[in-house]
Amino acid sequence: MKNVFFKSIYFISFLLIYLFLGCTNEEHYTRVIKVGFYENPPKVYMDDRGKARGIFIDLIELIAQEEHWKIEYHQASWNELLEMLQSGEIDLMVDVAFTQARDEIFDFNQLAVLSSWIQLYTRSDTIISTMDQLRGKPIALLSGSSQVGYIYELDQQFNLNLSILEKGSYIETIHAVEQGEAFGVFADRFFEFSDEKGTLVATPIILRPSDLYCAVKQGENRDLLLAIDKHISDLLNFQNAVYQKIINNNIEVLEKKGQPDSYRFYLLLILLLSLIILLLYIFLRREIGMKRAEIETQNLRMEQVQKMNLLGQLSGEIAHDFNNILCGIMGYTDLMLENKPDEENRKMLNSILEASLRGEHLIQQILLFGRKKEIKLIEGKLGLVVQDVFSFIRPSFPPSVEIILKLEKEESSILLEPYKIHECLLNICTNSLHAMDKKGVLTIQLKHHEIKSRELGLLGSLKKGDYRVIEVSDTGRGIPQDQLSKIFEPYFTTKDIGEGTGLGLSVVYGVMEQHGGNIKIHSAVGEGSTITLFFPL
Repeated sequence: MKNVFFKSIYFISFLLIYLFLGCTNEEHYTRVIKVGFYENPPKVYMDDRGKARGIFIDLIELIAQEEHWKIEYHQASWNELLEMLQSGEIDLMVDVAFTQARDEIFDFNQLAVLSSWIQLYTRSDTIISTMDQLRGKPIALLSGSSQVGYIYELDQQFNLNLSILEKGSYIETIHAVEQGEAFGVFADRFFEFSDEKGTLVATPIILRPSDLYCAVKQGENRDLLLAIDKHISDLLNFQNAVYQKIINNNIEVLEKKGQPDSYRFYLLLILLLSLIILLLYIFLRREIGMKRAEIETQNLRMEQVQKMNLLGQLSGEIAHDFNNILCGIMGYTDLMLENKPDEENRKMLNSILEASLRGEHLIQQILLFGRKKEIKLIEGKLGLVVQDVFSFIRPSFPPSVEIILKLEKEESSILLEPYKIHECLLNICTNSLHAMDKKGVLTIQLKHHEIKSRELGLLGSLKKGDYRVIEVSDTGRGIPQDQLSKIFEPYFTTKDIGEGTGLGLSVVYGVMEQHGGNIKIHSAVGEGSTITLFFPL
């Protein structure tokens, strides 16, 4: 439990560093787009961290993600942005109202990103309800905005004799009204949600509606406008909830901006504590699940060992009795051959002797499985055995089987019985050949493997440490999951009757235990099989 606690603390610390400092991911961008914006919250603005924000920005970011664009933002005043767009210093400008004059030098996308109107904002102590009350008053406007031309036309049409003060930014227009230099300021409806409007309030005077677009230099970057129209269409027709959420989120951000810092601090603290508790719960639940799985695996392993021990003991006793019978048969056959029988009887006696020798070899395998016959381990290198097996099977296997040999550098020798390992590898490779129906890819690999604490119990009785590993993989038909648990049992085989004794892998199992190692098999129907032999260093 102590180890689990420290692991949890380490994991949570790493995650918090990741969340606060961020991580850099190399993404594939097809294009870098320079986007110009100015201060006009909540549509476009720079937040406290110096990052571009707003309704237009969120929409552009959403489109950029789909189109694999990388956005570079450039902040400037309204008039500066118009000049930068015309000169090609920026590729795209957002929050632009359509006018005939602008249409002559810029191209606009077809679908309006937002709809707005012009509204008059004044100090809270000012009472106004009609346009006639504006007669002769000084009015502040954003220089270069669509409101300027429209208010000039309105002034001439109704002889209002307005004194129009053009300012470089909305903040300057607000200061002009607050300080009494101007009676009011005409701005679009989203001005209402800007916390920079200070004490100014909206009046009942509402002028023409207007639509807001994105603009590019005329004749250039029209593909950007086409992409924007495509995604705006999708948002309005199929993802309207996403579109509305972008608008609402940006309005809510500005509304909550005036809340005290302590509120945000405690909210962040609660979120962090909740996250820590959640991560601890997930991590501990995962650890408990792994321990439970490890215990279940060990129990199954113990049952398998007990069953194999009983089978080995029974097989060994039968093999000894059978060996005594064969000794008598072979002895009498040798005596009869010494009497120089005729040719026909000599052939029959030799057939008896050959069958007895095959039976003797089978008995040796049964005894080896039952661990009744000890093998002598000598110091040697697995790489030599693997190369020898490869050299043996390459000419004997059909050309339709591709054999791949991978040998990592082998620095140290181990204790082994070369002949038995050679026999085991031949048995495994022959099984693979049969499983592939003599056509496919057979891979034999020798490599180093370190068993760590998390693998203990999952690889039988193997202990933590370094191992040399032989891995034999084929592209055969695979073994069904319900047969994998029986694969090392003696006399169990997936081959047809007469094609094998079923002792092959059980003998391999016995050889690996006598080497102090183990054997693992991974297989899936249609995906082939991989048998791994672990030899301790």
